[in-house]
Amino acid sequence: MEIDELYLLNPWWKEPSAINFERNISKYKSSTFRFYPEKTFNQIPPDKPGIYTLRGPRQVGKTTFLKLYIKNLIEEGINPTGIFYLSCDGIRDRFELNEIIKLYFESFGKSLKSMKYIFLD
Repeated sequence: MEIDELYLLNPWWKEPSAINFERNISKYKSSTFRFYPEKTFNQIPPDKPGIYTLRGPRQVGKTTFLKLYIKNLIEEGINPTGIFYLSCDGIRDRFELNEIIKLYFESFGKSLKSMKYIFLD
């Protein structure tokens, strides 16, 4: 994977407002029935480092939750390049995953001294 592909998965790196036009966010906004998972958001404090897992069956809103959480982080003033989202559907193995994460840190890790938010979906 190249850095250009990571920019496609993370459009907020170039333009923070791009999160509002992301596919899952757009579908969420246009949905007749919306559930806003505020309680779950509050269980994952953005200023406390940790590893959190979100599990559930397919098509229940896990990716939408992640994108809403990313949107909240951006709205709270977190540096957008400190937020890394990766869909792991096409990842072959742990070695490829490691290379992609390494690419992210080589591209942004040195310039950003603040906390990083990594979302693996």
